[in-house]
Amino acid sequence: MRRAGCALACSLSLLAGCPAHAEEATPRAALEVVRGTGTESCIEGSALERAVERRLERSVFGGGDVRVSLRFERRERTFTAELVLFDRRGTALGRRELKTQAAHCSALDDSLALVVALLVDSPEAREQAAGAASTAAPASSGASPEGVAPQAVSEPSRISVTIPPDALAAREPFRVQLGGSLAALVGPLPGVALGPELLVAVRPPHFIELRLRPSFFPEREVSAPAPDRGGRLSLVQVALDLCPLEHELPRVRLSGCLGQSVGWVRGVGFGYVHNSETGSLVYSLGVGASALLALAGPLGLSFGLGAALPLERDSYVSQAADGVTTEVFRSAPVTGMLAVGLALEL
Repeated sequence: MRRAGCALACSLSLLAGCPAHAEEATPRAALEVVRGTGTESCIEGSALERAVERRLERSVFGGGDVRVSLRFERRERTFTAELVLFDRRGTALGRRELKTQAAHCSALDDSLALVVALLVDSPEAREQAAGAASTAAPASSGASPEGVAPQAVSEPSRISVTIPPDALAAREPFRVQLGGSLAALVGPLPGVALGPELLVAVRPPHFIELRLRPSFFPEREVSAPAPDRGGRLSLVQVALDLCPLEHELPRVRLSGCLGQSVGWVRGVGFGYVHNSETGSLVYSLGVGASALLALAGPLGLSFGLGAALPLERDSYVSQAADGVTTEVFRSAPVTGMLAVGLALEL
């Protein structure tokens, strides 16, 4: 009985001397966002905070246990997001870098929310929260405890993660471009024809750009078989392009397109006994390249270069009184066009 009582007493004394485990402190964080040129489309700080808190299922931001610094940069085709986790003293605890060559910065959104959630819930962040909540004895006047040397703080290594360019860009906008150009056309009309060309381009999210290009080229004159006889030809056409190739630079966007066009060529003779009027439909397949140079805000300077292959080559002839015909003009086997103008991107 004495031995059992002693064991019970010892057990009770051990239990009394063991403090109860306190609930682990959860870190509170502050987020600061810095934007470089060309990163206006990157996620807002408030939206990122909400996305992080949804993943952790608790309130995170609005405290000072740790601080997350997020800096967005645009380097040629690459969006870069650099994250640094700081403690209360401003010492860096961890560095992460996310980058992508996607067309829109929102391709980083999901990965950013996950990485920030891991940073603010990391062991280093929890250690900061636990230190702030600790009821340890007050620190001395700043001297290190006797026999304990201060520890050197090493700079954390940078971990870089690349997001594939085809990652889903959740906030990629519905892009619309309106423009007007002066176009020079060679092939379907005599000489070099100048005329206006309009542009309506639409790029749905996660899809290729579609372009509609109506144009008009006024009369061009050609003489045959004599200087005082010949024809005047004009062209109205509409082109529809698909532009699957796109390359983004800081201020320039380059595009490559495949397309087709339908045009109506009107011809009127002059100088003959009977001046007839004709019209013909022209259908062509073509390729093109364009560049849009940003000027100010949504306004840009557009350049276009294209070549087309007409499926039929029309020939325009004159007929003399004796029935002899003379070719006045025949369209070229390959046509080309150069356009320069202004465009407004919405």
